[in-house]
Amino acid sequence: MGACCLKSRAKTEGRREGYATRRPEQSDLYRLLLDHLETFFEGYDHRFQPRHGYLRPEARRALEEFIQCGVLRFALVRVRCRDCGEEALVPLSCRRRGLCTSCHQKRRLVWAEWAMEECLPDVAYRQWVFSLPKALRVYFRFDRELFKGLSRIVVDELTRYMREVTGREDLEPGFVVWDHTFGTLPDSYHPHPHVCATDGGYLPDGSFVPLPRVRTRDTEALCELLRHRVIGWLLKKGKLSEELAGSLLSWGHSGFSLDATRRVAAGRRDRLEELLLYMSRHPFIAGGIHYDAVSGTVHYRAFRKHKGRDTDTISVDAVEFIAMLAQHIPHARKHQVRYYGACTPEVRKRLELSGKPLKIAMPARTAARGRRSWARLMWKVYGVDPQICPKCGGEREIISVILRDDVIVKILDHVGLPSKLPALKPARGPPIQPAAQQATRSRLPLHFEEDCFVDPEYSEFDCIDDEPPETDGTQPTQVGENSRPPTDLLELVNHYPGKQLCWASDLAEDDGDKAE
Repeated sequence: MGACCLKSRAKTEGRREGYATRRPEQSDLYRLLLDHLETFFEGYDHRFQPRHGYLRPEARRALEEFIQCGVLRFALVRVRCRDCGEEALVPLSCRRRGLCTSCHQKRRLVWAEWAMEECLPDVAYRQWVFSLPKALRVYFRFDRELFKGLSRIVVDELTRYMREVTGREDLEPGFVVWDHTFGTLPDSYHPHPHVCATDGGYLPDGSFVPLPRVRTRDTEALCELLRHRVIGWLLKKGKLSEELAGSLLSWGHSGFSLDATRRVAAGRRDRLEELLLYMSRHPFIAGGIHYDAVSGTVHYRAFRKHKGRDTDTISVDAVEFIAMLAQHIPHARKHQVRYYGACTPEVRKRLELSGKPLKIAMPARTAARGRRSWARLMWKVYGVDPQICPKCGGEREIISVILRDDVIVKILDHVGLPSKLPALKPARGPPIQPAAQQATRSRLPLHFEEDCFVDPEYSEFDCIDDEPPETDGTQPTQVGENSRPPTDLLELVNHYPGKQLCWASDLAEDDGDKAE
């Protein structure tokens, strides 16, 4: 079911007045997609495909089904109080990953609670964040399998480091790794792993050995080891040439970074839950999106300033902003979280390890609903159980799930709610630029200006080692019909690393959310 929003969203106990079904159609993101989604689909091949690759089926479905998520007009559930007969309508949710903040919030709450109860014992933990230079990030955009290899390299080096500083070769630390493709601002593709690691490790008898203080010189040495291993790994996989690999190793400022400043002490399960929720956070903040329908511009404000750019705000064209969000939608049938060492089921069973749930003063009826219960998760976020009648305190029950369009219209008209289907605006062409603005355009073709975002194995756009073409200096080079990339989907897909020849039937398969 779709999540609901409180009339009063204060998180302090005793301020609950009840709940009301959320209104996603009133959000800026919803209005933005209604106005420009068709334009985005229509112009994607020419405008964004050279940088982001072909529009993946799971990304298209997530964008399309977001329009229906939480909207009573598409599907609804009738619930009724067993005692007083009070009824309410609840919408259904899309359950897609990477775009809908409501569905993502439910997924991360379920995961964080499971990890604390089953996977993470009550010991100290530390977060390790490993970042890559911009020159290497493009390879991860087009080859999702690289994330798995990168996390394995980071875990191997951290395990070796912990064994060396503790002097125990039989030490078994535990790791939970989340793959991220975004940073503070969603406009760039920033692949990097967030690692929640035990601040120490387990011996074969099940006892825990804490890690000494992690010094700055330790993280610097680890970062240098990771730098050489990652470059050698990409060279071995054929992603880098020997010349480029040597150049990356010769840089004084490598672009690699390793952060290990955040530590959670043993016994602070509340802080550990905050860390897990931070690691599994959504790529963007829905409340930070401000859409100006008149100018077609989106102003986005992050929760903090970007360190390198010293700003927390970006202003971009609406269609460009949709493309930014689409690049962070997870790939189908690809896990975002991985477990290593003492966090795997085999080691936990062998060492007889178990987690410790965070104790919360939850009402008995709410706690008895089960970990994945929609009503229980609503209580964790907002402090209210939507299955308890706000009028008499009785238990609500589902009496019907309604999918027929004509029945939905009759019900909504009867209760005085909007019954008109949300309509996507037709695709529109790009605005005509003034002649003075066209004359100031760059003399370089599009793919030379954005060489950090193109597919490195697509020869027409492989500009890392090439010089831009010479011009006579009289007129700017325009991106005309002859310089545009081929728009045939199969031709482009076959150039992407890790992709096989795919047909329309393969692209139409389900994105496999349940695989996670």
